[in-house]
Amino acid sequence: IDDRHVMGVYCYSSLATELSKLDDDALFSAIMKTLDKMYDGKATENYVQHIVQNWSQESFIRGAASSLWYRNTMEQEFGQGPLDEKVFFAGEHTAGYLSICVHGTALSGRRAAMQCIGKEYQY
Repeated sequence: IDDRHVMGVYCYSSLATELSKLDDDALFSAIMKTLDKMYDGKATENYVQHIVQNWSQESFIRGAASSLWYRNTMEQEFGQGPLDEKVFFAGEHTAGYLSICVHGTALSGRRAAMQCIGKEYQY
């Protein structure tokens, strides 16, 4: 769509820590205030719609970036094999040498799906 634009905001470090403490409305207001300051009020002037996804508020999310620190622990706990041939694990923590990347995560999902139907998948 030629006249439509989408903006994503990715924060890290101390700014992410501060913003993650805010509720959705306050977080949106803080971001818009910053954008208006940067772009002379154009953000508010051209605003259409927003969605807030504060990953720090999700129960099973430990961050937005990969961490080898967690990977080693998670891989030891879950590994690449199923639990009682009924529960199959996928995600970067089970992707072995392909961990800490989106591609490895996707491939681990494919591997888990193949395991569900009794087939092997090597990547």
